[in-house]
Amino acid sequence: PGRMKLVARFEKLTGLRAEGYEFDLAQVPIYQQVIQTAEPLFVPDSNEIIASMLPEVAHSISTRILKAFDPSPTIVAPLISKGDVQGLVFVSGAGLIAHDVSAIEAFANHISVALDNARLSAALQQAKAELELQNAHLLEAARLQANQIQTLNQLSRDLIALQDLDELL
Repeated sequence: PGRMKLVARFEKLTGLRAEGYEFDLAQVPIYQQVIQTAEPLFVPDSNEIIASMLPEVAHSISTRILKAFDPSPTIVAPLISKGDVQGLVFVSGAGLIAHDVSAIEAFANHISVALDNARLSAALQQAKAELELQNAHLLEAARLQANQIQTLNQLSRDLIALQDLDELL
């Protein structure tokens, strides 16, 4: 209940909606560090991250906003594909410790592999559909060509028959 009032106040003061709120990753130094180093990072207090996500108009009430959140430890890990950071995994919870970084990093790596596999599967399905369409066009062209050859063969037989008839007459 207290958080909902805070969210309503936040929305009223800033003119922004909390739902669907977007921010530039560049304004979050911890995210930038993870993106640039491609290494996971343990953050003892998630409020440091949350504060940097807030729009400038909310800075005056940021202390109250941050009090609504438990300052849980957080691990931010990169999602790496083809050697580049494609996204971030953000895990936060009271029980997290620095030792958990390797487990979260492994989890992020599994997510990256799953996303790569999904992209590859989609590309494979697209290629398959294109090949099936090309195959259908080739089969139709072959059928038309076979009909043309059959027609030419029939015309040849008819011409030969006419020529034989001319020779007889």
